[in-house]
Amino acid sequence: MMGMSSLSDLDLQKLKLEVSLEIDRRSLQFSSYFENAVRSVIPFLDAEDLSFFQWLLNCINSKKQLISYHVLAACKILSSRYSEKIDFNYSENDVKVYPKKIVPVQRNLSDDGLFIEQIPPKYICLVDGEVGVYAPYDSSGRLQILFKNIPGYRFYAKKNGGDNSWRFPLERAKSVVSSFPSFFVENSVYGHIELNNLFEARVRKLKLQEYARKSNKAHTFISNLDLKKYNLFFHQEEGIHWLISNYFFSYKGGIIADEMGLGKTWTAAIAADNICRENNALLYVVCPASLIGNWQKELEKLGIKAEIFSDHFQKIPTPNRNSKYFVIFDEAHR
Repeated sequence: MMGMSSLSDLDLQKLKLEVSLEIDRRSLQFSSYFENAVRSVIPFLDAEDLSFFQWLLNCINSKKQLISYHVLAACKILSSRYSEKIDFNYSENDVKVYPKKIVPVQRNLSDDGLFIEQIPPKYICLVDGEVGVYAPYDSSGRLQILFKNIPGYRFYAKKNGGDNSWRFPLERAKSVVSSFPSFFVENSVYGHIELNNLFEARVRKLKLQEYARKSNKAHTFISNLDLKKYNLFFHQEEGIHWLISNYFFSYKGGIIADEMGLGKTWTAAIAADNICRENNALLYVVCPASLIGNWQKELEKLGIKAEIFSDHFQKIPTPNRNSKYFVIFDEAHR
């Protein structure tokens, strides 16, 4: 076998050409495979995914260059969410054939009637996983003030190895574009706005699903409560339902602030007792020393077991981290 050291310059040139042609072949092969997958999945897309994939398809149909970040995002969605609809497989090495950044080019008509391509003086593009804004130095300082009004900004100075661009988090793409309407916007920025919209819509959908799950769980639990045996007033039952709903929706408790004599003690005690039974948890009551006797009497009437402590800070127990517990604070505003 011929060693690398014995290769002639001509052989090296041929080898480089073959490697380059192979890379181009694989690039075209994956690009075609990816484009067909995007076209195939359009009829099956969920509402939150549709706008981003329509933008991808418009780029494909109009021969606009895509960047690796968006192709990788689309590949992940295709393989994870639509694997039952289309057959699609990829590796991250496949995606590397796409560029990480596209420098925008603006076509202008010259005086002699010819189109010339130039990099615009002020433009916005995606670079190194951020939104990059490029503009000449503004001696008035107005432009710098506008940049600094957008959260998450940083200036990537040339003296620190940068390119004198202003950088912003990807989630700020829409804010950056709307803040500088006179700047040329590279197409991939619009794609990322669509991708951000996709992520936000998916988060909203997941939150709604989680809300529905918790709501159903709370409704089932409340429906199974036996409150008739306590002969409660309507507002007490509503208070119990509200406190238990707070628990299921992961809120940090609740405050019962009815007037004196309207049954706050029973409302809080019955709600807490049912939650404790569900969780095999302990119930603590912390109240002024003058109300300890009243709490003991009312809990005995209800058949509820709880440990009662004075609200003096030295007598409040240290929480037991090894067991679940719920606490009722009486006169908590004091």
